[in-house]
Amino acid sequence: MIREKAQRGKSAYAIGKELSISKNTARKYIDRQGAPPPKIDHLSKLNNFKPMLHDLMSQGIFNCVVLLERLKDAGYDGGITILKEYVHPFRPAKALPAARRFETLSGKQAQMDWGICQYTDGGGTLHTLKWA
Repeated sequence: MIREKAQRGKSAYAIGKELSISKNTARKYIDRQGAPPPKIDHLSKLNNFKPMLHDLMSQGIFNCVVLLERLKDAGYDGGITILKEYVHPFRPAKALPAARRFETLSGKQAQMDWGICQYTDGGGTLHTLKWA
């Protein structure tokens, strides 16, 4: 739709205003001409260590600090950020126990805060106060 409007002679600014998008976004799609952006295959410092990393994750180790220590022992010289980004999709979901909620009528339940205070009197005796 953006390209069709551009072929009819509309500017990126006019298209953006009409579609409620940024003129830069309109310009990006006009310039792209339907071809998807080229996929760049980045070489990563982690590539050589992925088999070892998958072996550690299969043992249930997903803590990135522990993984980083093991990889560094094997010669990895990269950082933890790239490791966290790689491990994130493989990490299992947290299984949090559900907490049963309950509500009580007004005046039927009370909350109490406990406190402890220690002080020394003028004679050097230590006293402890406890209150609710």
